[in-house]
Amino acid sequence: MKKSCISTYHKLVLPLALSLCMTAQAQDAWVATRTHAGLQGAGSHSFTLAMTHHPLVQASQIAPLELSKPLHVSVSLNLRNVTELETLLKDLYDRHSPHYQQFLTPEQFKARFAPTDDQVKAVVVHLTANGFRNIEVAPNNMLVSADGSATTVNAAFHAQMKTFVLKNERHYANAADVAVPAVLGDVVDSVVGLQDYAKPHTLMHRASIKSTTAAAPAETPHNPTDFASIYERALRRRRPRQWSVSSLMVT
Repeated sequence: MKKSCISTYHKLVLPLALSLCMTAQAQDAWVATRTHAGLQGAGSHSFTLAMTHHPLVQASQIAPLELSKPLHVSVSLNLRNVTELETLLKDLYDRHSPHYQQFLTPEQFKARFAPTDDQVKAVVVHLTANGFRNIEVAPNNMLVSADGSATTVNAAFHAQMKTFVLKNERHYANAADVAVPAVLGDVVDSVVGLQDYAKPHTLMHRASIKSTTAAAPAETPHNPTDFASIYERALRRRRPRQWSVSSLMVT
C-alpha cells in the first residue's frame, strides 16, 4: 500500500516539475533579431566592422564600453499579416479585383498590419524593466525609442557593448548579435543606435523599391514620422523590388 502511494505521488509530481522546468526555460530563452554584431571577430588579434570594406580593428584597441555611457536606441518592430498585405497590394492594381484602387488610410493600415498595442506594450515593458527611460512609441506603432546606457543595452539586448579606436578616433559598437526574449521574437525586427562608426541617415523621402536597396539595421535608422517608408522598408525584405507600401495608402 505504501509503495503504491509513493508511485502515485511520483506520477503526479514529476510531470508538474517537468512542466515548471520547461516553462522556466522558455521564459529564459532569447532569440536573435536582424541586428548583427557591429564588431565581429576576425581572429584572435583583430576584429572587423560590419560596414563597407570591413575595416580591421586590433583587439588591443578594444575594451568594454563604460557602463554609464548614454545611448539612445530605436527598436524597429515587425509588420503583421504580411501575406494578407501582399495580396492586398496585388488587388489594388488588379482591375478585376473588388479591391481595385480601394486604398487604405494610415489608420486603416495601422489597424490591419502594424504591431498591436499589446505587442508594443510588451516591448515597452521589456525596456522599462531593464532601466530605459523617456520611452516613446511612434504613432504608427512601428518604432519604440528610448534613452538608456551601455548597462541597459547589455541587459535588454545581450549586446556586449565595446569601445575601440578606428582611424585615431574612439567609437563604440555591439560585439554580439542583438537578441530579445523569445516572447518578443515575432515582434522585434531590429535595434538601431548600438554603434557610432557609421553615421545614420534618416529617411527623408518615400523610397522607391525598384531603386533602393535596404541598408543594414545597424547603419540606417528609421524616422518615426515617415509613415510610408517604414512600412515599405519592412515589406521590401520579404518581397523585394515589386511593391511600394506607400502606393496602397491615401494620405
